[in-house]
Amino acid sequence: DAIDKLIKQHTQSQTVSFLHKLENNLLLILLSTLATAFMSWGVIVYGIPASAKFIAFQLPDFATEQMGSGLTLLDEVLFEPSELAEERRQEIRELVLPYLEENQALNPTLHFRSGMPANAFALPGGEIILTDDFVNLTENNEELLAVLFHELGHLQYKHMTRRALQGSMITILVILVTGDLDTFDMVTGLPTLLLDLSYSRDFELESDSYALEQMHRFNIPVDNFAVIMQRLNDAYHEAEHGEDISSSAEGGSPEQENYITNFFSTHPATQDRVKLVEEFKKTHQNILSESN
Repeated sequence: DAIDKLIKQHTQSQTVSFLHKLENNLLLILLSTLATAFMSWGVIVYGIPASAKFIAFQLPDFATEQMGSGLTLLDEVLFEPSELAEERRQEIRELVLPYLEENQALNPTLHFRSGMPANAFALPGGEIILTDDFVNLTENNEELLAVLFHELGHLQYKHMTRRALQGSMITILVILVTGDLDTFDMVTGLPTLLLDLSYSRDFELESDSYALEQMHRFNIPVDNFAVIMQRLNDAYHEAEHGEDISSSAEGGSPEQENYITNFFSTHPATQDRVKLVEEFKKTHQNILSESN
């Protein structure tokens, strides 16, 4: 009110300003609030991923190589040399060599490490790391190739680079909204974390689909992908809880537990990945039936 009186004292016009009318129109306030929320949702769900994807595929090779130079650091702080027999490592190298050569544009290289549980992942520079526990967990070469194709999918779609870009964009957006630059604490960082987890799950599903397409292309039964995903899930559950996964379903609410776990996970739920395999099989069976 004091500001309105001051304006009237120093202006000749006694009419209410257009801006004042807008600020006192409840309908316009509601519409602008909804529009702001809708635009923010669009930026987060579509704008940031699309922008990161565009930038990632426009970056020169040397920029990606700089981002992918982290294996040396990981060797210093996380990994230990592989303890697999040299014969087994050479057997795997010969197995994957044709598929790595076919994807030379991605600069893929295979590395073996120990020092962490069963896992496999790809760095932006093209390094694909298989841990000893993961190799020992596989029961046939088809399961190992299924995971190799998954990691090649990460390289093909530049997921690590896109994830880094998206994380930076989300952080900047949260800072702009909250104005909390000096004390970027858990309260302001939590939305960034949750959104990053969501993006990560999308990347994993995209790589899953890529792996299934490649397995189908090379006549490798796609069921091997579901089997190794389930075995990895069981191994992690047993390591964390010290019990067989089948016993965890007794008592409690497994559906609720799975929902909460998946919400805070960087990877899709195992049952979702198995379902993806079943849907892939049905789709290609229908295509085959129609062609016949």
